[in-house]
Amino acid sequence: MRLGRSTFYWRSKAKDQRPLRLRELAEVRQRFGYRRLHVLLRREGWKVNAKRVYRLYKLEGLGVRTKKRKKRGSHLRVVPSPPTRPNERWCMDFVQDSLIDGRKFRALTVVDVFTRECLAVHADSSLSGSKVRQWSAGTGPGSASTGRGCLNTIVARGVRPSARTFAP
Repeated sequence: MRLGRSTFYWRSKAKDQRPLRLRELAEVRQRFGYRRLHVLLRREGWKVNAKRVYRLYKLEGLGVRTKKRKKRGSHLRVVPSPPTRPNERWCMDFVQDSLIDGRKFRALTVVDVFTRECLAVHADSSLSGSKVRQWSAGTGPGSASTGRGCLNTIVARGVRPSARTFAP
């Protein structure tokens, strides 16, 4: 292989980047990323580009660790006792589908948990909370359940409502 003499003896004229105190700053300021470390270096008088700081930051193997969130125990959940007679507990659920022309509609279904009978279905292009309140006012058992508890109760009894439940 043949090389020119100037190629063989060529030395870079770029300043050495090792004096950058990147690792020291990163150890002191652990929550700082490369952008904030760049600002600190500029304040110290270093004439460095943010892209160079990023390159050196990655070469050093530095990175801000994301904190893993602690799981907190939620409030104590009480499983309701199963109903003993019809109309003792109802379950409400929203079902959404679309028509052939692409318009969506929602249906509010009301199911008796004991008999697994669908008591009412109210369909509309938009179901607001006031409409749900209007339909449920004056009717209903001693208790009505919504949410995952209602869904799990009905699934255990063999009825499969939609996967999402909403509280009115």
